[in-house]
Amino acid sequence: MSSDPLTTELLLSLRSGDGKASDQLVSRLYEDLRGIARQRLRQLRPGQTMDTTSLVHEAYIRLVDGSRVDPRDRGHFLALASRAMRFVLVDHARSRGAEKRGGGGRPTPWSGSRGWVRTRWRGSGSGRRRWRPWAG
Repeated sequence: MSSDPLTTELLLSLRSGDGKASDQLVSRLYEDLRGIARQRLRQLRPGQTMDTTSLVHEAYIRLVDGSRVDPRDRGHFLALASRAMRFVLVDHARSRGAEKRGGGGRPTPWSGSRGWVRTRWRGSGSGRRRWRPWAG
């Protein structure tokens, strides 16, 4: 991944707010981004639900929309894109895990029964938990 002067110019234009630079940058680096996405997806277990194209698009949206990102050149941009793809995959896996475990549902309230709830220790901040009675 050597530095490419035209890509660096496009990154500078994109930083200054040129919308056309974004389109040119995508067309110039799209195959490289797809290659990185293929590598990322190969590292996962079989049966993942995200494909190469959607991973590239999600990562690119995160990169371009995030004004905190300031790539210096082509290699730096592709490294940031690879990292963004990793975060997209992690977020996707977390959301699938949440759905699998009833993530969108409403909790069922207990109807007047007494039970035990888990709470954090107060004051220590260590994250240890303790059991305390709960009155419904």
